[in-house]
Amino acid sequence: MATNTWILGTLYLQPHGPNGYWRQPGGPYTEVFPAQVVQPNSTIAPFSTAPVSEQTGVMSFPCGHFVDMPMIYRDIDVTTGKSVALVTCPQCSIIAQAISPYEAWANTTNGYAIVFP
Repeated sequence: MATNTWILGTLYLQPHGPNGYWRQPGGPYTEVFPAQVVQPNSTIAPFSTAPVSEQTGVMSFPCGHFVDMPMIYRDIDVTTGKSVALVTCPQCSIIAQAISPYEAWANTTNGYAIVFP
């Protein structure tokens, strides 16, 4: 039986994600390195010149990255023979969700929303 070339919770762009420098040594659904910078104090005083935390994105992915928009790739699910939308982190390309058929990810009339596991 044929298997997909992609696995949920792993990097979509192989072998090491975009630009070739990402690593996921813990396996699926684990942190991706280099890891996101986490500020010890998440409160920033108004008008402060302190660096702003990278944790200001509106979406959090299983890899630990915070971003404003996902990257959507079109692929085929060979187990079903249908097209699939792979919702990935735009920084490292970890696959957070697979939506089939591909066109359903942007179909807001049926109330579908991208939800991370």
